Amino acid sequence: IWRPTQLFDPGFQLSFLTLAAIMFLAPALHAAGKRIWDRLLRRDDPLLQPDIQRMLNPPSRPRRAWEYCLNKCGWAFALSISAWLTGSLIGMYHFRQFAPWGFLNTVLIILPMDLLLLLGLAKTVLTIVAPELAFLPGYPLRILTHALIAAVHAMNRLPGSGMPAPEIPAWLVVMGVGCLAVWAAAP
Repeated sequence: IWRPTQLFDPGFQLSFLTLAAIMFLAPALHAAGKRIWDRLLRRDDPLLQPDIQRMLNPPSRPRRAWEYCLNKCGWAFALSISAWLTGSLIGMYHFRQFAPWGFLNTVLIILPMDLLLLLGLAKTVLTIVAPELAFLPGYPLRILTHALIAAVHAMNRLPGSGMPAPEIPAWLVVMGVGCLAVWAAAP
């Protein structure tokens, strides 16, 4: 409201619409992916649903750990793909660039990035609480930062990591984002 011209700023559009996609499109993508996964494993029969199977035959601890990891991987891909779809539409419009592997790069980078953020937070808290201990997370933070930057540069050199895109009209971007919004809101 304070600065309505922000609506036309690419940074604002990327931030706002990508966050909206993560919030509303990712759960729909995760649910669709789960339905496809269950159908591939032939668990789409109502009597073979995982919830009913858990009641009839409780899974072992390794099986629960495996299902937990699969669920987290599914969420990582759903979040990454939803952000990538929305960001790609806006990126093609404003910058005429398309990153076909962007969703996969995000999945590969997210875990080290989370660790990097946690270490940075630990260093900040230690600096406030116990300044004499603030150096402890410094070395792992430095190593992980350099490794993450090297990984991003390596992914940038992969074929197809950034491709020029043709000029697309604004109405097509609006339609694309609108279709994603309708699909996310459908359930």
